[in-house]
Amino acid sequence: MSNAIDNAVNALQALSLAMTSVDIKSAPAYPIENIDPLPMSVAYLAAGNLMKINYGMLEIFPQINVEFHFSRLNLKQAYQQINAVAYEFSQRLSGDPTLSGAVDTLFSADAGVPFAVRPYNWGRPQGSNVDFFTQMLIFEIVVKIVESPITP
Repeated sequence: MSNAIDNAVNALQALSLAMTSVDIKSAPAYPIENIDPLPMSVAYLAAGNLMKINYGMLEIFPQINVEFHFSRLNLKQAYQQINAVAYEFSQRLSGDPTLSGAVDTLFSADAGVPFAVRPYNWGRPQGSNVDFFTQMLIFEIVVKIVESPITP
């Protein structure tokens, strides 16, 4: 059963795969056993907040993280890709503030969308004795969804 949060996660993942500056693939279902393909992205519900406005209205503010992972084998290339994706993804977010109707609004002008870059320990691939690291670009996106509460 699909819901507004699922729709927002799916819309953000689709937006991440629409990059034209860098060929982004979807993260594999079993990343520890299969560390390819890079660069890749994954979107997921990370946190949230809800506020009851009145008896008939509820505002839900889920935080959806979108992670982009890049190979660290060539850091110069990784940072060129990170710079390109950070710029293009920001533009795409700004150009679709309702995620094609999946949410009521993406973010307010005063709150913005934080993003960061850091090394990420993906874990130890099967059959390896070395941890696998990527360079990660992460966007922490808070969306607003207005719903009617469910009454018993």
